Amino acid sequence: MRCKNCGWDNPDHAAKCEKCNAPLSGSMIAARNKPNGTFDEVNLQKTVREAGITPPPLSIDGKCPKCNYLTRQGEKNCPNCNTPLQEEEAEKEVIHASPSNPKQPFKGGTIISHPLADAMTPNKKLVGFLVTYSATPNGEAFFIYEGRNYVGRDASADIRLSHDTQVSGIHLSILYRPVDKRFKFKDQQSSNATFVNEELMDEGELHNFDIIRIGNTRLIFIAIPQ
Repeated sequence: MRCKNCGWDNPDHAAKCEKCNAPLSGSMIAARNKPNGTFDEVNLQKTVREAGITPPPLSIDGKCPKCNYLTRQGEKNCPNCNTPLQEEEAEKEVIHASPSNPKQPFKGGTIISHPLADAMTPNKKLVGFLVTYSATPNGEAFFIYEGRNYVGRDASADIRLSHDTQVSGIHLSILYRPVDKRFKFKDQQSSNATFVNEELMDEGELHNFDIIRIGNTRLIFIAIPQ
């Protein structure tokens, strides 16, 4: 017989809970498992109150798959036959570190992570893209983040165009600052200059779908609405 005060399982003949000494009612089992297979929660709570016990809130979760005993939410094993009712928490829920705060657990969802990808992703806000079809017919996209983004052929460039030998090591920079929400570009004294919409320009402001040409590469500029 389960104590409704502390949840301790007691022998059926017990008059008081072995753990908290609260009075037990012999009608509790009958109230929980009626002959028709239903659970009368109201009468059970009334019976418990009459025994002088403050009843906890009860709710029905389902039936035991083995003996059809009515079970309550939160029960991991059937009180009647001890059959497991729930999956282990480790299998039900994967807990990761929060992406924004590694010290805080993050519950739910799916996190796809790779050490190399984590190392290459700056801790900055994504604000735009550069898309090119010059290197491959299927296209290639590069991220633009808050702050200054350098475009060039060198490994040190934020956006590297290693396929184009006509592109300078650091060819141009693209700057985005949240204070003015504008994209500004500047040629970094490149060998073959910078063209925007086929106009030779040393510096200026980029607008959505502008086409930047450096060397033999054309880049379509796409801004993300902030």
